[in-house]
Parts: sequence; C-alpha cells; structure tokens
Amino acid sequence: MRIAYLAPRILESVQRILPDVVILPVQGNTTVSLIGRVRDISRESASVLLVGEDPGRAGAPAAEGAAGTIPWCATAEEVELAVAVAATAGAGLIRGRPAPAAAPGVRMSVRELEVMGLAAHGLTNSSAARALSLSEATVKTYWRRIFRKLDVHDRTTAVAAAMSMGLLPGRPPR
Repeated sequence: MRIAYLAPRILESVQRILPDVVILPVQGNTTVSLIGRVRDISRESASVLLVGEDPGRAGAPAAEGAAGTIPWCATAEEVELAVAVAATAGAGLIRGRPAPAAAPGVRMSVRELEVMGLAAHGLTNSSAARALSLSEATVKTYWRRIFRKLDVHDRTTAVAAAMSMGLLPGRPPR
C-alpha cells in the first residue's frame, strides 16, 4: 500500500521534471497502472525501471512498459548501468523502436547509436560492452566505424556531432 501513498508524489515529480528514467518499487498490480500513468505523463519519453526483492516476479509490469528490473541487492555500479541503459532505451535505441532519423548522408546502425548513447550517459567502453552483452573489442570496432562515418577522432566529439545532427537525443551543443 506504500505505492498508493507514493503514487501522487511520483506522478507530480514526473510531470514537473520529465525525467529520462523513473525507478518504481515492485508492488503487484498497482505497479502496472503506475507504469502506464508515468508513461502517459511523460508522453512515453521516460523509461521505467522496477526495483524489488524479487523483480523476476514482475513479469506483468515488465510487459506493460518497464524497461527492466533492479534487485534490492544491486550495487551502485549495477544501478548506474541499469539507469544508463534504460535512459538509452527511452531514446528508442535498445527496445527495438526505430532509431531517430539520421542526418542526410549519415547512416548509423542501431548498435552504433546504442554505443554512442551509452557514452553520452557516461559509460566507459567496458561498461557499454557489459550493458550490450558485447566484448570490449567489439565496442571499439563500433567506435572506429562511428569515427569514420562522422569524420571525428574521439568519443566526445562523436557524441556531440551525433546530438547536433539529431542522431541522439539531447540538446545540440552551442
């Protein structure tokens, strides 16, 4: 029943700040309706992560729009990684939604966009590799392709260029 107490505050906060990721406790069927309300208020731009004692029991909520689950015993690094992946998922890169429209002449693969999206959220190559279930060498291969396509020589410039071209969500650099 704590969720009923928290729900109005959660929904007010989502409406006020429009976060990229919302973390909700697993609370049975109430969670399903709260996920839907969060997604409606955020105009489906927020990803929802569930946290609970046994998030595996949250099958129905996950099917209703949650990007993933976090166990109570997760480390800070695991939570950070889950949030970064969920934020990228909210941008439509991981959950199979179409990638953002590319700038004319630049064609990026979904995986390349995922790698850049995770870097934009501060993940290292090794953390991105874990998040995407790839080897670090594969992530580095994606970076070489990205650098060539965007005609840049480092990750920061690649992410900034992708944002300014509308390939990644975020404000274009000034």
